[in-house]
Amino acid sequence: MIDPSHSQQQMIKSQVSFEAEIIRHHELKFKQIMKLDGIKETDIMQSLDLNDNVSSIFKSGEGMGKSGSFFFFSKDQKFVIKTMRRDEKTILINMLDDMIVHLNNYRESLLVRIYGIFTLKTKIFGSVDIILMENTFQSRNQANPF
Repeated sequence: MIDPSHSQQQMIKSQVSFEAEIIRHHELKFKQIMKLDGIKETDIMQSLDLNDNVSSIFKSGEGMGKSGSFFFFSKDQKFVIKTMRRDEKTILINMLDDMIVHLNNYRESLLVRIYGIFTLKTKIFGSVDIILMENTFQSRNQANPF
């Protein structure tokens, strides 16, 4: 027997549509990291499409980390998206130049690649900062992940 409340909940989630303003922070710097890994602008924008990620957004509470941030995979599984606090954003932005130098000098570095910091502004949940990272389960050298 199908639980009617569950069916209704699924229907409501599938009907939700988001409109958002997406603000990119330090776009040119992150494009340097994207170029190293062959990531295109279209890959990022398709993966960040809120309407395509509705189910992941609703499930994101299941992946809440110790910091209270939410983690989820983009619908296409290419990227990991994490909400971040303002202090985390500031620290990461302050480290960005050194990270780019490191990744250029050590192409096989095991540091996770960060492809962008974004602020999403919506009428539904206000403003939220997110970080877009590579999905290390999907990318790079799968024969030797460590």
